[in-house]
This record gives sequence, C-alpha cells and structure tokens, in this order.
Amino acid sequence: KPSSTGTTALGWGREELEQKVQMLFLNPGFIEMDSYFGGAGVIGTDSVPISEWTHVVHTYSGDETRLYINGILDQSQQGGRMQIPTRSDFQIGGWDDLYDFAGQIDEVRISNIARHPDWIQLEYENQKKLQTLVGTIVQPGDAFSASPSSIILPEGDSTATITANIKGAQKVYWFKNEGASSALLATDQFTLPIASSRTCGNQSYTIELRAIFPNETRSIEIPVTITENIPDPVVTLSSPKNWNGRDSIKITPTIHNLVQLQSLGVANLSYQWSTQNVAVIKESSGGQLTLLRSQGDGNLGISLTYSNGGAPITVSTSVAVNQPSSDVWIGRIPESNEKVVDNQFIARNATGQGFIHYNGTQGGSPDEVFLKIYTTTNGDSLYKTVRQSLNGNTYQFSVGIDPGKIIYKVVYGIRNNGIDTPLETAKNIVCGDAFLIEGQSNALATDNEVPDNLDTIPWIRTYGLTEGWGGAVIKGSEMEVGVWGWIFANRIVNRFDMPICLINGAVGGTRIDQHQPNPANHGNAGPGSKYHIYANLFNRITNARLTHGIKAVIWHQGEANQASDGPDPGFDYQFYQQYFVEMAAAWKVDFPNIQNYYIFQIWPAACGDNTRNDELREVQRTLPSLFSNMRIMSSVGIRPGSECHYDQAGYQFLTNLLAPLIELDHYGLVAAESLEAPNLQSAWFLDHNTLVLEFDQNMAEWNNASNELIYFGDLNDLVTSGATSGRRITLQLRARPATSYITYLKGRRWNGDQEGIMYGANGNAALTFAKVPVFQTQPVSYQVWANESTQGLASLTRNGVNDDPDLDGVSNLLLIRQLNRLHFILQQHSI
Repeated sequence: KPSSTGTTALGWGREELEQKVQMLFLNPGFIEMDSYFGGAGVIGTDSVPISEWTHVVHTYSGDETRLYINGILDQSQQGGRMQIPTRSDFQIGGWDDLYDFAGQIDEVRISNIARHPDWIQLEYENQKKLQTLVGTIVQPGDAFSASPSSIILPEGDSTATITANIKGAQKVYWFKNEGASSALLATDQFTLPIASSRTCGNQSYTIELRAIFPNETRSIEIPVTITENIPDPVVTLSSPKNWNGRDSIKITPTIHNLVQLQSLGVANLSYQWSTQNVAVIKESSGGQLTLLRSQGDGNLGISLTYSNGGAPITVSTSVAVNQPSSDVWIGRIPESNEKVVDNQFIARNATGQGFIHYNGTQGGSPDEVFLKIYTTTNGDSLYKTVRQSLNGNTYQFSVGIDPGKIIYKVVYGIRNNGIDTPLETAKNIVCGDAFLIEGQSNALATDNEVPDNLDTIPWIRTYGLTEGWGGAVIKGSEMEVGVWGWIFANRIVNRFDMPICLINGAVGGTRIDQHQPNPANHGNAGPGSKYHIYANLFNRITNARLTHGIKAVIWHQGEANQASDGPDPGFDYQFYQQYFVEMAAAWKVDFPNIQNYYIFQIWPAACGDNTRNDELREVQRTLPSLFSNMRIMSSVGIRPGSECHYDQAGYQFLTNLLAPLIELDHYGLVAAESLEAPNLQSAWFLDHNTLVLEFDQNMAEWNNASNELIYFGDLNDLVTSGATSGRRITLQLRARPATSYITYLKGRRWNGDQEGIMYGANGNAALTFAKVPVFQTQPVSYQVWANESTQGLASLTRNGVNDDPDLDGVSNLLLIRQLNRLHFILQQHSI
C-alpha cells in the first residue's frame, strides 16, 4: 500500500556478487522487477494505485518471468536468468540499507515454487478487503430482519448500529448504495456501525443487507440520513489592492460567522494558502499570509482553502504588483573577527567596488593598527593604506578595492613610534563577479566524455566545501565548475577583464525537489538528508562570504522530472513550477542581491524515462511569466545535439546562447535584436483552414520541414505550408482539426533531426510548446500591444532618438520593464 512512487518495496540476493532482484514501485504507478545482471526482469503496466492495497506476485520458471497484479497476469518476459545465491540478503522496504519505501507492506513471502496462475488468483481473492473463502458459521433456523429500519443522525461524531437477525444464511454482505454507486462495507458479520460525517446539506443513502440462503438471496434496505447542523465558516479575504513587491503586506481572512462557530465548538479552522501568476516570497502563520517580497510584476492571485472539518472551501483575491525599477544593493555585515584570506574572491557591489574586511582584536597598546593593500600583478605596488586607533582592543577595517585583472595582497600590522610592524598577510586576492550554477548533469557538465582538466588561471575562482578558496578547474576535483561554466567564465574574463567566481552546486540525476532547502535551516542538512544539496550550496557560499555577492543564477535541470520516480503521485512535471518558485524564494532570501535567473528549456526526451517530457518543457517555457528578471533559452538548437549529455562542442554552443544574455544584463551589451529564444504568445484560426502563430519576436522564413513537427492531438500531417511575416507564422492546413490544442515537437516522436525546427530572425531556435489552446478568432491581447510598443521603444533607444541626459546608462531592460508596468496599469483600468 504505497504512499509515494520512486521506491524499493523489497530486494533479495547478494549485492557484492551482482546477483539480486528488486521490486521497484515507479512513477506514475507501476511495478518493475529488476533482476540485475540476469535479464529476468519485467516491467508492469500503470496499474498500481497510490494509497490502496495491491497484491503483487513475481514468478520465474525456466526462461519465463511473470508479474501478476491483483491475481491477474499483468506482464511477462521471455529469456534471461534470475541468479539468486543460496545464501542471500533479504530486505523489505529498500535495498542495501537504503530504506526509501513509503507506505505499508504486508505478508511478504518467498517460495521455491513458481505458483500456478489459479493458485495466485485464489490467494488474491482470499486477501481482498472483507473477503472470506468459507463465510460465517450458519445459524440454525430461518430468519432475516434488521433493526432499526431507518437511521437519522446529525452530522459530526454521532453513531448508530444496525443489528441483523439472520438464521440459515450461508453468506452475509453489507453494502452502501448512494446514487448509482455501490460499495461493499462488510462481510459475514451481524452488526454494522454507522458514523455520521460532515456534510454540505442533508445527505441520504441506503445500507443494503444482503444474505445468501440455500435457495435464494434476500436483501433489506435501511435508509440513512445525515442532517446538516454544523455550519461551514463564511470567510472573506482582506488585502491591499496594490503592492510594491518590497514592503511586506498581510492577507487576513475574516470569519463572518465566528460567534456561531464558537458556540458550537467548531471554530478551529485549517488553512492552506497558495499564490498564482507571480513568483513571491511568502510565509503563513496563525491563519494569516504574509507576502514578504515579489520577484515579478502583474496580477497576483491569492487563494485560501479552509475547513472546520467539512468540505474544503476556497476563496480568492488579487493584488496588483508593481515593483520598483531597481533595488538597493544590500550590504553584508562582516563578522566581528572576519579577515580576508589567501586566494579569496571579493564580489563587487552595484557601484562596481568590492570591500576587503579585516576585523579582530589586538593585544598590547600600539599607537595604531594599519592595513596596507598592494597590487602584485606586476610586482608589489602599494595601492592603499588605512590606519586606525584601537577601540578598546578591537579594530575593524573595511577597504574598497577595484575589480578587474588585479591581484591584491593585504598586510595587517601595528605602528609604534612611527614604525610599522607587519603581523599578518593575505595574498592572491581578486575582485569581480560571482555567479551560481545549479541543476543536474547538464549543469554539472562533467560527463565522462569530458577529460579531466585541473588547469587553473588566476581570474577564475571557486570555493570548495572542504578545500576552501582556490582556482576553478573544468573537471577532476571539488573545485570543478564544468565545461560550459569554464567556457563562460573565460569569455567574460577575456572580453571584459573581469574575474569570475563560479559556484557550481549541480548534482547529476537529481529532481527539482531534491534541490529544495530545509525549511527550518537552509544550511542544516547532513549527507543523508534530502536537503543536503541545498545545504552544501548554502554552506559553500556562506563560508566563502559571498551571500551578498551572487549576481545571477544559471539553472539547467529537468531531465529527471520528465517522468521521474518522485515523492508524489504524478510528480514529474506537475509540481515543477511550485518547486522552482519556492527554491528561487530561498535563493533570494539567502543571496539577496541576485538580479537575474537564466534557465534552459531542456532537450526533448533527454536522458532516461521521458514519458512526460513535452509537459515538462511546457512548464519550463511558461516559467518566466512569473518572474520579471528571468530569461529562457532553448536547447533544441544546440549543435551537435544529444539524447542526454553534450560533447564539448555542444557545451560551447550552449555558452554561445547563454553568455550574450548575461552580457546584456550585466556588462553593457547593446543588442540590435532580441537575444532570447522565440516564445509563442498565442495561436488562432484566421479562417477554416488557416492557423496563425504569434511569437514575441520576428521569426525566420518558414521551413516546410517544420510541417510535421506541428501536432493537433496526435496528428502531425495537417500542415501543408507556412509563411512568415514579422512575428507571425501563418499555416495552411489540410483540414480543420478536431482538437483545439497545438503542440510543437513531440519529444518521444522526434528523431533529433534539427533541420525542421523553427528559428527566430535572430537565429535562435524557438522554444517548444505543448497543448497550447488555439482560439477560434484572434484574441484581444494586451501583451501583443506591449511587445510591439516595447520593440518600437527599444529601437528608438538603440538609434539614438532618446537623447535625454537623465536616461543615460539606462538599459533597454529597464525601459521594457517600465513599459510593462504602464501596460499593467492600463490593463487594470481596462484601457
């Protein structure tokens, strides 16, 4: 009786001999008998539900493996051997001392006989709920009645008992009949307790008592009524209409019938809050929701689902979020004994300056203490000297330094009678920009095809969990940053003379839920904890004193969520957005100066089980709509492509897509056109056989090789031709499709041929989309208007028409954000 997927029910064999068999329960709900190294495994169908008892039997005889579910043959497999040593380990709920099964397991048996299908079915029938093979002891005589003849109970905790007087019956059943449904409640018993539950309005059903006699079957129906006498709470939400996304606000529920509920003792409510449309940082306590910070603009939806024991009720409200155009850089408060150390990387702040902190205590009574900073790139050259008198016996230095290809040395000492005496030295210090890389193996980018590379250069640094500060390497130690991380860092160093620190916290083969923080303490998680990935990342950045220096997060993950064995039923893509928003909220709290997120829509049907890969990529495509500072790039256009990991050329291509976006936001790059992947905005029928696709940027000329990549349901032979005009692609169809949803590029039916993929006029491959609704006529879209106006304003700015001196240095991104806010205000007023 499992409560989650992705677990091992049992295993037996010898791990060290590589001879074992395991019963795995995988998503979305199937059994796999994994006979390691023997080939006698079998994979079942999606037939095992969550939170219900299921009878499972695996047999092996000769060269045939069989899997039975609830007494019926589910799947079979010919060939292979199941090699199990005579002396074997046997573990229930896991394997190799990793007990990950969640749920209940009962009556496990191992036999040296491959049982007959009839034997297995009989065993299941005898295990069925309320089932017995022989029935009750037959009472002498002939009687059949039940008391009482009807039941009326008030809702809540009331109970009643039906008692049967049965003589001569061989079998007794109790059923609950409600509408067209009938459920077996009990077998072979002469009493049945009835308990009232919470109800919305009066509830009526019948209890049927059915008995099998030697010559006939008799039945009696007892009407049952549960009367409503406990009111549901009547709740409304109080919230401000507008929010700047920075000052915390509270959403408060008002219970209008609280006095009545209190008089009946049912005033204790359960609360479950949720938010939609905009990524926010929030917390709930005592039935109140506090919105701490927003990471997006727009109409924030807020929902509260509450109950006092009855049916859950949901109420909603909305708040218009309009963030400021820029945020104040939050400075880190140094520790009282903090000192800069050898090889340390200092992150520059919003003004372009880094700070060296040197604090501590000094014995004796020197006239002064000093901090001398040297540049050592071309021999020691004094850069700055700072002196101060002791405050008691403590000192605190905070000295600004310039970023760039400069290596610093710090010397601390005391001064007496005009003579400086050095006491401590820290060497090989640089100042620049710090970035975080997170995700799974394609973010880690250290696949076996990538050779170990322990070469370092002074301008690319990282911080290891045990090694501390040092030069970054491509692969081969805990200082690795991955192939494309290394390529990206080198590009920034060479183009902008800016040192780079990369913290790569990616872990191969991991789901997004495995990257969540410990709710109690983000840095508190041991190696066996499910929170250890975030904890390791948090502790690395904290110990590196970069919590307030991370400028952006680069995220490449999702392969393990396409149909992964997750902790929840149907996990794969359905919780991805929620997990990302919560994870990004933790990042923003722990690393408050993050300015941007850069994400990749993964390669279609990449790596392992990819049953839901189209839906997962659709969630990724729409994720930036929740954030005001997120950019997304498509992996489809990466050449050479890959079914899982890329080679070095592929990772170079990935960097070529990513780096310009970061350069646009952080290094003053001015682009003549969009640098992002084209993203579908809407689709509609122009006439009976004509479909229009509208993107957020100009598209390349239509390639008829793309025809077969456009799906209506499962049909991909309806498009006969296409034509591009600006942001719109007009498709001619062979016939009007029956479905009202459109998909571009189904991963499991795509052979990886990149000749048919769609491109923007900028040369970037378009993001794939799945099950996007098609409107019957052109939708009225404020977003289309906003995009057109944004492009026009950006064009004027690029061409120098905007010569207002007050706007010097304002990026296109800021102008676009301001225009989007104007668009939002107009939309709120229906203008």
